[in-house]
Amino acid sequence: MAQKNNAAEADSAVDAYALLDVFKIDDSNMVMVDLSYVKAGLSSVVPYPPLGSAVAEFPNIAGSNLYNLGLGYTGKIGPLNLKVEADAQAGKLENPATSEPKFEGNQIVIQGNVALDPVTIEFTLARGSGTKQPSTLVGAPGGPNVGQYINFLDVDPHYTFLYEYKTITAAGARNTGFANTTAASIGANANVSKSVNIGLDVWYLLATQKESTPLANATNDTGSPSNYVGTEVDATINWKLYDNLTWNWMLGYYKPGSAMRAPGVPNTTPGTGNIIGYGGPGTPASGSVGGSLNAVTGIQGVLSLNF
Repeated sequence: MAQKNNAAEADSAVDAYALLDVFKIDDSNMVMVDLSYVKAGLSSVVPYPPLGSAVAEFPNIAGSNLYNLGLGYTGKIGPLNLKVEADAQAGKLENPATSEPKFEGNQIVIQGNVALDPVTIEFTLARGSGTKQPSTLVGAPGGPNVGQYINFLDVDPHYTFLYEYKTITAAGARNTGFANTTAASIGANANVSKSVNIGLDVWYLLATQKESTPLANATNDTGSPSNYVGTEVDATINWKLYDNLTWNWMLGYYKPGSAMRAPGVPNTTPGTGNIIGYGGPGTPASGSVGGSLNAVTGIQGVLSLNF
């Protein structure tokens, strides 16, 4: 069970199922295959995230059937430790209240590191698909298929600290991972003592589909839509207090790029004056970060005890 929306409605659940298999090639290399299935009942009320396309078109994805096929590799090639994950999605939003589009997203993430004692150099390359054509208004016929990759995120950051979890992304919502995002990072970490490791990563973020809502809405008043989503710098401090007790810290600074500016004229629902999916007049339109390009900062500390 992934989510239960209404105890009085039998068909209000979002159910998730996963099958994972791991094949060991040798002591240093293995491949993984996982097949996941997510079903949102017709009575469920699930805004994006965790599922959906652009908020403006699908504020509720009740009736979704989403399949995800993932292929992965973890291994060592000379001094390089490498991890690759590729995912492809299929399915359909079967709901008479929508244009019933099909899901056709994909994502690839490549991570690597090289240990150069006492420093480890690391990098990440990632691309999550976006919807190619601009999304249509709520209820409009013939809406596009959902080309945007759909994520389920857990609470522990795996890549960026702020962009994926704390602020609006190029997908137009929070907690969307690398949906409609192309990312690259370079970083390093080092053991400064037997119990303390510090690290620093710099991320460069672009929109995979800059013409997709909300980016086209956010920049079309200034000419051609921008695909520059921003730059993020993340620092980590991992402190091992005892064998089973750690105190880990993350500090982040994210500067939104020109693609995330607020538009000169808000995108509105015809006849209502309300910004689609964002509450009403005066609300920053999708694609903006608080209606401005102000930097986003954050700090998070986790004290962890393992038994």
